[in-house]
Order: sequence, then C-alpha cells, then structure tokens
Amino acid sequence: MFSRRMRVKPPRQSATYHPAPWRTALLFAVCLADQVHATGQPGLIQTVTVSGTARPLQLETKAGELLERSRVARDVKRLWATGWFDDIRVERESVPEGCVVRFQLTERTRYLLRRVRFKPRNFELPNPVPSGTLIDRVVVERLAKTFEEKLKDSGHREATVHFELTPVGVRQADVLFHVNQGRRYVVDTVEVSSLSHEDSRQVARILRGIQARRLLPGIPRVWKGWKLRPALNQETLNLALQSLRSHYISQGYLDATVTVEGIGFEKNLASISIRVLPGPPYRLERLQISNGPTPARLEIPQSQPPLKDLCRCLLEKRAQAERSGISDFEAHLHVYPAFQNGQPWTQQTVSVSAQTQAGSPYRVRSIEFRGNHQFSDLTLRKMLLLSEGEWFDRGLLRRSLSRLNLTGLIYPLSEFDVAVQPDSAQHTVDVVIAVRERDRGRWFLGAPAWRGFSHGAWFSIGSRLPGWGPSYLELPTHLVAFNLTSPLFGLSLSALSQANLSFTLARPYFPGQSWRSGFQVSSQASWTQMLLASGMHQVKPRLAEWLQPTPSLSVPVQWNTASPDQPRALTSGVLICEPESKRQGRLLSYLQIATEWLLPATF
Repeated sequence: MFSRRMRVKPPRQSATYHPAPWRTALLFAVCLADQVHATGQPGLIQTVTVSGTARPLQLETKAGELLERSRVARDVKRLWATGWFDDIRVERESVPEGCVVRFQLTERTRYLLRRVRFKPRNFELPNPVPSGTLIDRVVVERLAKTFEEKLKDSGHREATVHFELTPVGVRQADVLFHVNQGRRYVVDTVEVSSLSHEDSRQVARILRGIQARRLLPGIPRVWKGWKLRPALNQETLNLALQSLRSHYISQGYLDATVTVEGIGFEKNLASISIRVLPGPPYRLERLQISNGPTPARLEIPQSQPPLKDLCRCLLEKRAQAERSGISDFEAHLHVYPAFQNGQPWTQQTVSVSAQTQAGSPYRVRSIEFRGNHQFSDLTLRKMLLLSEGEWFDRGLLRRSLSRLNLTGLIYPLSEFDVAVQPDSAQHTVDVVIAVRERDRGRWFLGAPAWRGFSHGAWFSIGSRLPGWGPSYLELPTHLVAFNLTSPLFGLSLSALSQANLSFTLARPYFPGQSWRSGFQVSSQASWTQMLLASGMHQVKPRLAEWLQPTPSLSVPVQWNTASPDQPRALTSGVLICEPESKRQGRLLSYLQIATEWLLPATF
C-alpha cells in the first residue's frame, strides 16, 4: 500500500501550507513501478475502484490496460489540483490475472460560514466573505494570505495573519483571524536623479502621492517639524513610476526609463531613490488613428508632439463606445521609424499609429442587488442611472456606484464589487452589485472651531428607524438622533452649565429623490439652523457627484522596426491618458471641504 497524507496544521499556525502534488504523484508512480518490477508480473489492470467520494472522476488508469507509472502520476496530480480532497491513497493488489488498483480518497470538509471575527477588533475588513458562503480550510488560508498581502502593501512589511476555523452547529463554522500588523513603514524622502531644473517641479507634482508633506517647519536642534508621511505602498509606488514615465512619453521622450535605485530604511522611515533617463526626444512626422489620419503636420514645437491631442481623441472614442454599450475598449500605440527613399532619416523622426479595438455592444438584461437586508431593492434602484433594456454603459455604471456611495448607508462600492455576467448569444449582460450595509447606530462628538461659531461642545447619538410601515415611506433611511449640547464650551455639566437636549430627524441626500431627501429638522432648532443644515445636506453630495473623476486610459506603446534584421534598443511603455480637469474644479473642491466642516456644526 502506498499513500500520502496531507498534514493539517493546528488552527493557530501560519497560513503558509502548500501541498506538493508533483512530488506526491512521482512518489506514487515510482513505488507502483518498483512493485511491478519486483513481483515480475505484467501488471495488467483487472479493475480500478474509487472509494470515498461520489464525484464523477475521469482517470487515465483504466481496466484492461497495463499499469504505467506516468498515468498514475497524472491521475494523482489531477486529483490534488482539484482541491477537493485532504487525503489520497493508491493501493495495488496482485491477482492471478494481473492487479487491482484502488484509489482511496478523503474529501475535504466544507462548512457554511457563520461569522468572521478579527483579533484585534479594530482591523479593517478589506473584502469580507458574506455569511452563508461555503468554505474550507484552503479557502480561509487563501483569504488570510490576501489580508496579509494587503497589510504589506499598505506599509506593514512585517505583518502576519493566522486563522482559526472552529466548527459550530451542523456543518457551520466561525473564522477568527489573528492579525499582527507590526511596524508601519512610511516614506520620509524621495530623491529623483538625472533631472533638469525645468522638469523638477513637474516631477514633484506627479510624485506628490508618495512624498511627505511638511505641515509645520522645524526648529534647528530643537524640533524636526511635523511631516505628513504616506505609507510605503508598493502599488502606489508602481503607479507613480508609471505616471512619471508616461509624462516623458507624452513629451516625445519615447525611450524614457524610470527605475527605483534603492530603498533605505531607518527605523520605520523609508528613503526612496528614483533614477530617470529621458533619452533623446523624437519628432512626430505622421499620426494616424486606426484608418482615419489626423493632420500630418501640426503647428507645435518638435519637443511637443501632439500626443495630448491624441489622448483627448482616444478618451472621446472610449466615451462613445461606452454610450453604445461597448465595455471592452482598448487602444494601442505603435511607433515606426520614419524613412525617406528607403533609408532612415538621420534625425530622430517617427510615425505614430493608434489602433483601437472595440467589442460587441451589450444591453442590460437584469440588475440585482445582493447583501441588502435593511434597504429594499427599490430604494437602491432609485439611485441608479443604469436601467434594464438600455445599453450597458460603463460610464453610467461608475456614476451609479458613486451615487450609491454618497448616501453613506453602505460601505463604498467600486467596480470590483460588481459582477458583470455577459450572454454572448443574446448580447445581454446581468449586473450583480454586492453591497455591505453600515451599522444602524452612530454617535458623534464635536466642538466649534472658534468661539461664537456654535453654541458649544455637543454629543449626538442616534439610530436609523426600523423597517416599519409601508415601503414607500422608506423609514430605514431616516435617522433619529438625541443631541446633548453644552452652552459654555470647556466647562463640565453642572448647575452653572446646564445642557440643552434636542431630538433630530434627518435623512441623507439620495440622488434622484430631490427634495424628498437631504433634510434635517429639530423642534429645538431655529428655522435658520434647519435651513442651513438641510442646505449642507443638499450641497455636499451634489458637489461630490459633480467632482467625481473620470478614470484614465492606459495605452501601451510599442516600437515596430522596419525589419527583424534591424534590432533597436528601444523600450516599450504605457501612455496614461488623463481626462481634462473640470472647469472651476479647484474652487468647487474647496467648497466641498468647507461643507465637511460646516455640516456637523449647524446645530
């Protein structure tokens, strides 16, 4: 008998276990072959039996054929790859006519997830698995590994995540994740080499997402000052490098390279060294978009080829494709060396061809919400701009998700929370939006920024109403709060400092419901205060919706040589086409920040 058992580690062990199916399969095959050779029998398989599972299996080892180690190895490898089993045994029994092969399998135990907990409790859940999901130890191990990678990407380089899988009830289980975040590494300085003085300001603007910002200056030999240091995030660093290289490509430096020379650490402070090699600038001789050429020569300097105009055109083509129901839009940029009379030009001259690819248009067949228990589908559907029977417009989908996030009733949604299930035969899609509702209750503690701006310090505790009454009232979207305000800021509550009690009824702004949402009333407040509070509830989400950014378009840039015999040491990159900033966007963003400060202090 030859067998291989998977060792199941104790629950508190680290989630780093990976079976070795290749070595296991090879071990089975060698042992079976050695036994056949030792017995001197031909190894003709009489019967093949499988026990321990009712799943339909397709094995290469079949009755009536000779026993071969390669077939057994492939069968065992395939069984391990399914992830269905915790134990696989292969037995061979000799009989007068040949042999009998038995596959003894032990299926992996699976549970229905009842509850997920974290220790410590303040750990943010990145992408929780909803209750009722069918899980096993391998699924939980993969989830713990995902949490650990997210922590490392957010600056916790020494983070570890362990898990406990505790069976409860009938085929149910609770999962407890033990999170050890460790030290959080932050970026202290970013040094960029090989830069001219003209490019330093532009590069600093591009890399400001990974640079520390000085809020207060330091005092020599006394205080180093106060810096706001971002976390050392590998994904953010890669995006910044890609944006920096795209900036040089858009300026005509098609061979630009941007690399990280090194990252130094001092305690939890990281110093990043970046090297930029722009390369020679290229002059654009001809520009084509698919089969429609644009003007061959534009009245611009040679160092400024019309790649920005090209980005504007590609973004417009993508918007037109999305409005037509086409979601898979791609663009590629091919660069060709310019030739004259069959010979390359002596100067750095290129021709650029932008090729766009668009798939088939689809219509929306159905829209489904999952994970909503307190709010009805009708309440959430009122905020969608996408409807059944219309073209599947990804731009409207992004705006719909933004409108859902503005309510504050659910956790923020992104396109990763939307499952799009296409039907190629009918050219339709089913849209499934997974939401997570926020807790019903809330509390708030605040104080005025300066004396006289408000009555004093205040404390508020409230809860959303239960789902009573008819559905058109939408009571779960209303919030009732109990407010406690001290008229003398800074003094404790006593006979000389009596508190003011008030009750507030509020409903957040819901896009699409206009005046029926976005209000705040209280019997103890004046009309001026109620109008100001309701106005803030109306203005704040409208500004956020209007300022919602449009995603950029990544266009791969590829060099095409004249012939394979002419290799070029030119590298390929990515041109990131950013949408134009909206008019008066900076002023409106400042106004949005002001509403964030004014809204809590209206009562």
